[in-house]
Amino acid sequence: MFRSLIDRFGAWPLVTMAALVGIGVLFLIPGLFATVSSSFGDPIEDLPYGRDLRAFMGAGDLAAQRDGASLYDPSAPEYAATDASDFVNPPWYAMAMIPIASIPFDLLWIVWCVVGIVVLWWTLARLDLARADRWVAGSLLSLAGVLTVFYGQNAFFMAAILALAVAALDRSAVTSGSLFALAAFKPHLLLGFVVWWLYDLSGRWRLILWASVATATLVGVSAVWMPDAWPAFFEALGDGELVVDAREVSLVSAVRLLVGDTGVALYSLVGLAIVGVISALLIGLRQSGGDTRIEAGLAVIACLLLTPRALAYDWILLLVALALLVGTDVVDTRTLVAWAAGLGAILAVSFLLNDLQLDRWDRAISLAPLTLLVGFGLLIARVGTWSEARGMSAGTP
Repeated sequence: MFRSLIDRFGAWPLVTMAALVGIGVLFLIPGLFATVSSSFGDPIEDLPYGRDLRAFMGAGDLAAQRDGASLYDPSAPEYAATDASDFVNPPWYAMAMIPIASIPFDLLWIVWCVVGIVVLWWTLARLDLARADRWVAGSLLSLAGVLTVFYGQNAFFMAAILALAVAALDRSAVTSGSLFALAAFKPHLLLGFVVWWLYDLSGRWRLILWASVATATLVGVSAVWMPDAWPAFFEALGDGELVVDAREVSLVSAVRLLVGDTGVALYSLVGLAIVGVISALLIGLRQSGGDTRIEAGLAVIACLLLTPRALAYDWILLLVALALLVGTDVVDTRTLVAWAAGLGAILAVSFLLNDLQLDRWDRAISLAPLTLLVGFGLLIARVGTWSEARGMSAGTP
């Protein structure tokens, strides 16, 4: 039986999948279950899970009251009474949370997670991903999936919206642009698409136009509903008090962990990394032959590399990239399975190694973003090889 599995999937994917499953089953899933089961039913302010979801609830409550001035105040009763995380999303996202504000939290947390998982599975299937259920189930064994569930984060929903937006790219600029505007409740995670659209401005100007129109509509409606919300939003961002200070997995954080929080070396290396990622993305776009799936897949990965801030649960977006690439012949599915499993395992291991390094040397080499960067480079090289082979094939009489 084991031999047949190797013949079917290859040895390397099986090893990496086993590593991922081992990490998830032995450490992450039991820890989540034990923490939730031991505290389920406790007062909401004492619950260790769902703090981000409680922030969404509080924001929805304030939006229902049209209290934009308090929307980004962590001491507001709607947040403080539940020990919620800081709310950092745009005002219109708070308006979208109004329907959930009055639902009992224990019920809401379960429904939120289940609906997010189901919606993500459904949208990935819209990208013609075979056995999307297995891909989603695999993601739940990763640190990204576990933390999305534990905190009640919105990563499943963002990935789902992004998948629908990409699926509509070549069909309807209005639909796709509107969906990208909705996905901008985390605008810093869309920078790869911005680079792509600017590179292909002549072909994507309608998409940019409708995304701008949809964004302006969301901003305008929220500004009318809560006039004080947008000034409070920009003031909070300017103060820097609402910036997440957890262990991050962006290239910027990797540089900061290695060289410190300030100094010429920090800014020089960050600038070099950004230029490198953008250059690699442009090379990949030029070699893609206009294949939207390849271009969008590269853009998603670039989003996670270019963003100034990314937390572990944001890596759920990689499911969209993998779903797109599976539909091409640039990389075979077995290799993509190995990449997915390997990245999932490294994401979990990187957190542990970061803590050990920081305790010992006050510096750390963050493996997760660096591994993703290497994987991105290998993918760009593979796109180049695919493009050359395709050109040779096209030139054969």
